[in-house]
Amino acid sequence: MLKLDKMKSRHNSRQFTLVELLVVIGVMGLLMTMAMPQFSKMIAGNKLNEAVNKVGAMMSHARSYAISKRREVSVTIDVSKKTYKSVINEKIWNSGNGEWDDNPQPLDPEKKLPTGTTFSATTTVTFRPSGQLSGVNADVTFNIKDTKNGTTMDITIDKYTGKVSYAESTP
Repeated sequence: MLKLDKMKSRHNSRQFTLVELLVVIGVMGLLMTMAMPQFSKMIAGNKLNEAVNKVGAMMSHARSYAISKRREVSVTIDVSKKTYKSVINEKIWNSGNGEWDDNPQPLDPEKKLPTGTTFSATTTVTFRPSGQLSGVNADVTFNIKDTKNGTTMDITIDKYTGKVSYAESTP
């Protein structure tokens, strides 16, 4: 009688069978397979936003520094190296030739774009001590492109105010 009670209690307790476990794993695998393309798009979009935010932040920092320290500051974008950096445009007196020579000093170190993103063109923008752009007749716009899905975002610098803004590109 004692053996029969033990068997009943074991049989009444709820346990998963191997078939039930395999069905659950199969359903989870199917759901993950369906969700992967969306995750890939989301990750790619995050890399593009990260790149635009970092470059935009460096542009804004360069402009702020130019205004606060009353110095010209340049930001250079290099397509071939996929890098960007900012420098303070200092001049030093060369007593040998009696002229002012360029002596650029780094403001922000050279940084690389995140993997999978690229710039549209090599360019240098210079912020005057007033915050305005130097040597341009129109707003400056360049873009950063996600090389995997082709999505592009524009970074625009207003020629009069030097204000940096960015938005998704329209084809």
